[in-house]
Amino acid sequence: MPGRPHLQQRQRHRRLLLRICTVAVLVACKHDDDKPPDAKVTLDAAAPVDAPAISGLGQKCASSTECPANAPSCISYKLSTGPSPKYCTPLCLQGATMMTDAQGNLSTPTPPPDTAKCIAAYSGGAGASVACVVPIAWTPMDNPFKASTTYTNLSMGCVILCGTGNACPSGTSCINGGCFPT
Repeated sequence: MPGRPHLQQRQRHRRLLLRICTVAVLVACKHDDDKPPDAKVTLDAAAPVDAPAISGLGQKCASSTECPANAPSCISYKLSTGPSPKYCTPLCLQGATMMTDAQGNLSTPTPPPDTAKCIAAYSGGAGASVACVVPIAWTPMDNPFKASTTYTNLSMGCVILCGTGNACPSGTSCINGGCFPT
């Protein structure tokens, strides 16, 4: 069998080549946490890109200096659960008067809120809506509101309301019916 030694030699070469390739791949791909891999890394698909965070109404802020001209006030909204997120809003009502009912609930202020200011400051898309419903300042500054009391100098800000299925603009989350910065 003159062809048999040649066949065995070819099989040994294949096994040796397979071992060399395996070691080469392992060495090339091995890396420390502080160093990039030695081998070229290619991706089959593009990495997902995060959508930009909302700007204007609903933009996260720490102070009013971080807010744009269309939503110049940085307010904190006290949620019934969790943190009190701060976000930018326009003042959609200033200098109004209102009265509370027998349970201390707010009535419609005079003059009525200007929701158009909220709409103009909102850039988050059609998945949510806006409303001028967040009391910011009033006289006297009772907290909570007292029953059957007249309040003056009422200022209000806007809020983004969660859409269908709790939809909110990018960079916000639906909490208690409102979209707040995350």
